[in-house]
Parts: sequence; C-alpha cells; structure tokens
Amino acid sequence: DQDSARRIQALQRMAELRQRHVSAQNGQSKDYDPGSEPDPEPEPVPEPRSRPGDGSWGGVEWLGLGVVSAMGLFSRFYNLAQPNAAVYDETHLGRFVNGYWKGEYFFDVHPPLAKMLFYWIGTALGYGGPSGCSYSDPGSDQAKLMMTDRSETCDMVPLRSVSAGCGALVVVLVYSSCKHLGLSTSAAFCASLMVTFENLFFVMSRIHMNDMVYLCFLAAVVHCTAKVQRLPVGSRICWLTLSGLFLGAALTSRYMLVLPLVGWVGLQNLVYMLTRLGSGVTRAVLTEGILRAALLLLPSAAMYWLLYWLHLQMLPNPGSGSGYMTPEFNQAMAARSAAHPVSMGTLDQIWELTARSRRYHLEMAVVFPPGSHAFDSRWSSWPLMGKGIYWSMVDNGDVQSLEQPYRWGVFLSGNIAIWWTCTAAVALCPFVAGAAMWKARSGLERLATIHTRAELLVWCFLGYCLHLLPFAVLERQAFLHYYLPAYYFAILTTATLLDMLPPSLKFGTMLVLTAVGIGVWWHVLPFSTGSTTFNYHEFLSRAKLMTGECWYLDRCWLTPMLNHD
Repeated sequence: DQDSARRIQALQRMAELRQRHVSAQNGQSKDYDPGSEPDPEPEPVPEPRSRPGDGSWGGVEWLGLGVVSAMGLFSRFYNLAQPNAAVYDETHLGRFVNGYWKGEYFFDVHPPLAKMLFYWIGTALGYGGPSGCSYSDPGSDQAKLMMTDRSETCDMVPLRSVSAGCGALVVVLVYSSCKHLGLSTSAAFCASLMVTFENLFFVMSRIHMNDMVYLCFLAAVVHCTAKVQRLPVGSRICWLTLSGLFLGAALTSRYMLVLPLVGWVGLQNLVYMLTRLGSGVTRAVLTEGILRAALLLLPSAAMYWLLYWLHLQMLPNPGSGSGYMTPEFNQAMAARSAAHPVSMGTLDQIWELTARSRRYHLEMAVVFPPGSHAFDSRWSSWPLMGKGIYWSMVDNGDVQSLEQPYRWGVFLSGNIAIWWTCTAAVALCPFVAGAAMWKARSGLERLATIHTRAELLVWCFLGYCLHLLPFAVLERQAFLHYYLPAYYFAILTTATLLDMLPPSLKFGTMLVLTAVGIGVWWHVLPFSTGSTTFNYHEFLSRAKLMTGECWYLDRCWLTPMLNHD
C-alpha cells in the first residue's frame, strides 16, 4: 500500500544520508560505492542497568574505609576486659594456650592455627600463661559450665585482642569485598554497618574462641575471590595464591567448617573453566586450569602439614591429650622430647591426628546428642534467631528482689532488626535472581564473570546454603554461633539486594535499616558485654529482643534464676 511504500522510501533516504555522513567522516569521495565495503559493525548493546561497577576507588571510598575501620576497632576493643573472668568455651581455648606454655601435649578436635595465633599474639601482648589465668575446668556440671568463674579473675585483654582484631578486620573486609564485587559505596558501607552492629558478630569478637579467627579467614577468601573477578587473566596469579593461603589458614583453624568454603571457591573456578572450555580445549585453557588448581590447593596442603608439624614440636611433653592417641604416637612424642631419633615419621603422626579428629567428631554424636546441652539449637531455627547462649554471672537464688540491679551476664544472640532483614533477603534471593537472569537470558559465561548483580546474588545465596545446609545432617549438639559463616553470606546477599533497589528507595531503606539496627544494638548492648547492671524488668525487655523463648515468661530460661520463696 501507499503508506508502506512511503515508509520504505523514507528509510532508504535515511540510510543514504547516514552513508554520506560516514563517507564524509572517512574522507571518501561522493561517488563512493557502498557495496564495495562490508556492512558496518552493529552498535554495541548497552550493559544492563544492574551491572556492577568496576570496583574503582576514589576519595569517597577511602574515606568510607577509614570510617568503618575506626568503627570496627572501637567497637571490638572498647572495655574488652569485661567480664574479667572466662565465659563458656574461653575455658577450653585458654587451657590449650596454657598447654603451649607448658609444652604439654593436648588433643583438640580442631587444627592448630587459631590456637597458635592466640598463644603467639597473646604472649606478645603480655599474657602470662597459667600464672596469669589457670582456666579451671568446669567439668560436666551444666550449671557451672554456663557461668563465669568469679572466683578467678584474669587479665583477659591479651587473648581477647586476637578475636577483637579479627572482628575489626571482618568489618573492613566486608566493605572492601562489596566494593570489589561491584556494589555501590553506600551498599558496601551498609554491609559494614550490619557487621559492626550485629550482636552475634560483636560478642564473638570480644571473647577468645576460634570462631572469629576462622570467619576472618573466610572473609579474606571472599575478598580475594572478588579481586580475581575484577582483574585480567595475567594479573590474577597473586590473588589466586592469596586465596589458596587463606583457604589453608581456614583449613588449619576449624575442622569441617572449611569444606563448604572450599566448595564455594571450587564451584566458582569450575564454572569459569567451563566457560573457557566452551571455545575449545587449548593448551592455554588447560594451563590456566592446572594453575588455578595448584594455586588454590597446594598452599592449603602445605600449610596443613607445616602447622601440624610445628604444633607437635611445641608440645614435646606428655599431657592431657596423650590418652587420645595410640602407644606408637606417644612413643614417638617421648623420643622427640628426649632428642632421640624418631622411627615413626611426622607425616604418620599428622595422619593419625587427622583420623583421630574425624573419629572424635563421629563419637560426639553419641557423647553430645542433640538436646544434651541447655542452649543447643537446631540449624533450622538459626535463620529466625532461635535459641542463643546465656552465660550467667549470678547464681540461682541470688536474685532476691526484682527491683534490685544485677550484673546478669553475657547473652550470645543476634540483632533482631538486622537478622530478620537478612533472612528475608535470603528468602527473596532465588526469586529476584531467577527473574533477572531469565530476563537477561543469563548463561554460564555471565555467571562466571558476575556480569550483573543477579549473578552476584546467585553466588551469595550459594555460599549461604553451602554453609548452612550441612548442619541438617549433623547428629550432635550445635549452637547458634555455628551460623556465623552462613550469616556473613546473608549480609552480602542483603547488601546486593539493597543495591538493586531504585535510587528513590535505596538510600531511605538503607538509612532505616541502619538506624533501627543501631538502636536495637544499643538497647541490648549490656547483654552483649555483661558489664552493666539493671533490674529484672529491664533485663527481660532486652531478653525478649534477643530470643523468642522469652516472649512467653513460662518458657524463658530466666525463671529458674528467680528466688520466689
């Protein structure tokens, strides 16, 4: 029809005008034959709006890093001496550190690096060994186990400084990781605030246990992985090597917990190599695959052997752990102590230690089944901040008046505002990421390079699941602080989702979340430090924000402490 003919003619005229413009720019004559050249390259398709940034740093980013560093250091180190006696598992780690002091062999289910760091750094900061704190064994008495031993006051700062330093580093690492993963500065700052004012991270940073040391290594692995994603192939060797070293550090700090982290890093590298193999198997691709595997795995294996060898050298004398080992193992230790040649190789001893740790984990299912501890909890309750852990500083019957103030103790639980927000974000993540990736027709290549925030959500969600779901098959008691590694990925997920909001909603949402989170943290802060006195009613109002058990008084673990006579 005539309309169609006119549209075709108009399009032809536009094409001729465009060709003349291109010819004029190239200095070509007016009788240039357009058929003599190939068709011009198609214009590039604009990147999706949700594509992460390039991770560049300017004045604002460095200022933000300084602010979060100061927040992390102040919050973790302020009044670190309180309580001035060991709480809960500080007694276990303290006795292990004293074992290094005395050179007496002890057995622990976890590898030695975290304990060595507490010994080395604590000693450098003035820890005096058994004379400074004996860390008396509470035995099997549940009531005594969950109370601080007020008969023995110790200088807790040297050993707790290790956890505090690691906790401050985690605040910095989550900020830097978010930036290198391509999130905005505001999202990175929000993530660091969530870590700073989340009470679970806060308390675990102020007591000397292995958990925060391990989490610091996990955060370092995530940071190195983020750097690898942003660098060209030739510049990745350094950060891949650092990833392998930090994986080794995590492996030699906490038994079993490192396996999900190895799986997360391994899957990222596997997906990346599959995209490389899509263009054909070449020598360069095979070389890169072998190099990645070597840089990630060999440092870990070398660190595992080296640190266990050093561990055995530091404990030449018989001790409390000798009964866990075979006669051959103990004979080799005695020969080493007497400077005699050792027929049994160190490698065999390390293998026996590894096998014994694995058997002990299996035996714990019998010795410590679910429900055998007053404050153990199941993995399914952790996303809703179920049952925390209470370390009492008052004896049963001490509470004579509900109006009288007491130093009640330390309660290990979370910040309900931040915790439930992160759980909601994790629940939304599969739907948001799935819809965005389907719309963009996302494939392995985009997933391997974290092409958009949708792909970043996938990796954060996968990290969360890998660190939570293995506890579903754990057949022994477990505790809320085992949720820490999964929670770290939940915070990364939350920051990514917040960064995907429209600008009109993003900053207001972040501001509200931060303000409410800081308000809750401040309200329950006395519960997290054990250094403030308040009466029972003030105590209960804070307890209700930290555990659902105290929403109904007849179920609350506070009631046995009250003397109603």
